Amino acid sequence: MATTVQQLLDALAERTHAPRASTSIEDVTGALAHLGRALTGLTHDGLTPGSSLRQATAAELAAACTTAGGLWPATGGPLTDFAGAAADLIGRDRAIMGRSHRWAVTVELAAQAEDCARLGHRLLPRAAVAELSTIRRLATAVERDAQTHPPTAAGAVVLERLGPVLAILHRCDSGLVRGRPT
Repeated sequence: MATTVQQLLDALAERTHAPRASTSIEDVTGALAHLGRALTGLTHDGLTPGSSLRQATAAELAAACTTAGGLWPATGGPLTDFAGAAADLIGRDRAIMGRSHRWAVTVELAAQAEDCARLGHRLLPRAAVAELSTIRRLATAVERDAQTHPPTAAGAVVLERLGPVLAILHRCDSGLVRGRPT
């Protein structure tokens, strides 16, 4: 049994859109740290042949996620686990990804970063969310770029590449049911 990056990101999205009462800011920022790690690798490998606004915006988003991820102590939780497992699979596949693959994955990660930042806004007082606002602004810019230059179907195929179940089970406390995160 295996799972895909897309299934892990879908599980993360489901939990950020319908958070449980036990969802903590530490779990949100842990997820952002992992999203930042994945985005950093993708932008390091390059989204475009040279310097571009797309590349710069995604790199800024990676840095913002990493910064927000370090603001609270890492305690783990389902959001952190799903984002971490997705980042691990993305990192494992970086060597075979071309620019179109990296762009497709970046767009998906930006959407998840925005969702996590939005959830963080709900969990914190307004004065403590400057970093989360930066993430939301940059993620929106990536998503806007994706509307005018959408990822190709061939680029998005990497999101459906099967990953080893043992690495995912080790990462996610909640395990898998019929190949899909619970």
